[in-house]
Amino acid sequence: ECEVLIRKLAKLVQDFTHEVIPDPQRTFFALALGKLQAAPFSESQMQELRTRWFKLLPAPSEAARVPEGQPFFLRAIAQTARLMGEEDADILDSGPDNYCDGRMVGYGHTFPRVPLVFRPKIKERRYDESEFQAENSNYGSAKEHAQQIEVQFQEEEKMGFMFPLTESEARRRYGDRLRVASLGAIPKDDERVRVIFDATHFVQINNGIVIQDRLEFPGPEASATAMEETLAAGHQLMIAVAADIALAHRRFKHREEDVGLLGCRVEEDGPIWFNKVGTFGVACAAYHFARLASLLGRLVMRLNGQAHAFQLLFADDLKMMAAGERKYHTIWYMLVTWLMLGTPFRWPKFRGGVCLEFVGFYMDYCKF
Repeated sequence: ECEVLIRKLAKLVQDFTHEVIPDPQRTFFALALGKLQAAPFSESQMQELRTRWFKLLPAPSEAARVPEGQPFFLRAIAQTARLMGEEDADILDSGPDNYCDGRMVGYGHTFPRVPLVFRPKIKERRYDESEFQAENSNYGSAKEHAQQIEVQFQEEEKMGFMFPLTESEARRRYGDRLRVASLGAIPKDDERVRVIFDATHFVQINNGIVIQDRLEFPGPEASATAMEETLAAGHQLMIAVAADIALAHRRFKHREEDVGLLGCRVEEDGPIWFNKVGTFGVACAAYHFARLASLLGRLVMRLNGQAHAFQLLFADDLKMMAAGERKYHTIWYMLVTWLMLGTPFRWPKFRGGVCLEFVGFYMDYCKF
C-alpha cells in the first residue's frame, strides 16, 4: 500500500509539472535568477493537483480542510504520512500537543525526546537570570520603531497570527498566565523591522521551557558531502536552488490555553497584542518548525525515489540540489511537492544555478 501510494502521488506531481512547466531548464534558470515574482502556474491549477492528491487518501473531504491559522494541509499530510510509514505522523493531528490543534509553548514543561527525528541535546544553554515581572516595557529600539511595529501587527492580525485585547479583557481571560514581554526591533532592508519578543528577561518563559532534543543545521560539510556523493555517482555537474520559506517560524499555531503567555505591547497605554503562532524569541519556535519542516521534507524526498537529489534546511532557508539527466525536472518535482503541501515561499528570493551562496558559504557545482 505504501509503495502504491508513493508511485501514484509521484506520478500526479510529475504529470502536473510536465503540464505547467513545458521547459523545466529555462524556467529553472528564471527561478534561480530571481525573475519569477510568483509560481509559474495558477493557484487554481495547484488546487486541482491537491484535489487529485486528496482523492488518493482514505478521507478526502477531511484532507481538504486546512486548520485555522495554518498554510499547510496538515490533515492531508497526516493521512499521506501514515500511509507512507512516516514514524512521526501522529504529531500532526493526534494527542494533546499536535500541529492541527496547536503546539504547546512549553512553559513549565519538559518536551519528551523524539529520538526518531532528533539526536539528544548534549549542551544545555543557560538563560540569563532576572527578577520575575509579568508585565514589562519595551526596549528603546522598539519604542523608536513603534509606528512600523503597529502597522506590522495589524497586517499579522489580518493573517490570523495576532490579536489585540484591552488590559481588563486580557486579565479576565488569562489571569495569572498573562505575560507581557519586552519587544526589541531590528531594522530590515525594506523599511520593515524584525520584531524581537524577549521571552527570557523578567517574563522568564524561556527559562521554564525544557527541550531535550538537539537542533542541528547544515554547514559547509553537508554541502561538501553532497558534492562528494555526486562525483562518486559519476555526475559532472549539479544544480541547486535556495528558497526562503515565508515567515517560517510563524507557520505553526500554539494551543489557545498558552496564548496568554505570548503578550506584548506597542505603546505603554495601548492594547495588549497576543501571538497565536510561533514567535521569534521564544525557545520552542525553531524546535516546533524544525520538526514540522523535517516531516514535510521527508515526504518530498520519498516521492523522488532514486533520483540523485539532496535537501538542506537551515532555519527558513531551504536548499535543493539535483544531478543527472533529469536534474531540472527533479528540482521542479521537489518544489511542486513543497507547494502542494501548502508551503509559502518568497518567490523573488529564490536564487541558485550552478553556483550558490547559502548561509554564508559559496558553492561551485561546476568545479565541485
